[in-house]
Amino acid sequence: MLGSLHEVRPGRVLYVETSYGNPDGEFAGNSLVALLIHGAMCHHSQYAEQAKALIGSGVSVVVFDLLGCGDSTKPRPDDHAERMRVYGPQEIYQDCIAVMNQFTSEWDSVFVAGHSYGGPLTVRLAAEHPKRIAGILCLGFGYPTAPAPQETSWLRRSCRAAGWGKGKSGFGWWLKLPEWMLQLIMPYVASIIIHTVYHPNTFKRRPHMVSNEWWAWAGNAPWVVQALTPGIGKLVKDMEELKSLIRSISAPALIIDQESKAPPGKTGPELMAADMQDGEGHAIPMSFHQVHQDQPDAVNEYLLDFLRRKVCHVQV
Repeated sequence: MLGSLHEVRPGRVLYVETSYGNPDGEFAGNSLVALLIHGAMCHHSQYAEQAKALIGSGVSVVVFDLLGCGDSTKPRPDDHAERMRVYGPQEIYQDCIAVMNQFTSEWDSVFVAGHSYGGPLTVRLAAEHPKRIAGILCLGFGYPTAPAPQETSWLRRSCRAAGWGKGKSGFGWWLKLPEWMLQLIMPYVASIIIHTVYHPNTFKRRPHMVSNEWWAWAGNAPWVVQALTPGIGKLVKDMEELKSLIRSISAPALIIDQESKAPPGKTGPELMAADMQDGEGHAIPMSFHQVHQDQPDAVNEYLLDFLRRKVCHVQV
């Protein structure tokens, strides 16, 4: 995939990669492009396995880094309020619209995937651009329910990461540190994050990938962490507004999340899918929040089958 920096909106320079799908792939005749949106303080390369599967199947792919993340620029306004605005959820959302408009126009329709923070961004895109979006995938973003004991729901993770949570497992304390001090302890913070979002089995099966992710997180700019993270739960006002958006989506939706203690039919992704006009949800065993990296083969199997049945309407 070829990538470079692009000013998608005034002063907002993002790293964007594009690749055409295999002309001999199963879905090559559908003029479909996938727009992949990563989570907060993450990066586009976390979609490597999904991008490979999509491109091989004939779907073109556009991936990018959110402002302040990965290879995108990391502006640092001196004014604190301006910094919070620059990295706020409404500005991030407008960036997503700009990338979609500028880099997917040569295809007839768009399939949008969003992980974690990218989940509500994807939901809002689908709700507000129904004629452009042919389907969506939400990863690590199911309704709060009975999660695996080592993890918590997306909503609680978001609140705690933003400093709203209570108890010893809340992460808000490091968002309030002086910037220089946060920079000093970023390796420690990275270790907390990595051991929270990846399944223990992944440390054994994919140690090189986990190591790379630790370095990526430890290398995040502290001013971006402190400005972007509090906005995770603020793209929508509350859970009711989120549900209203979800119910309005007409495009088919695939919801995939981590393993759950809930009984079949009652897992977070299944409950979220049930609120949609055309949704289906799956909780994948042996996975945590980074479900698409913990279990890429399982995610890709669900993804390609979903495209076949719901988006590209391939006759089997």
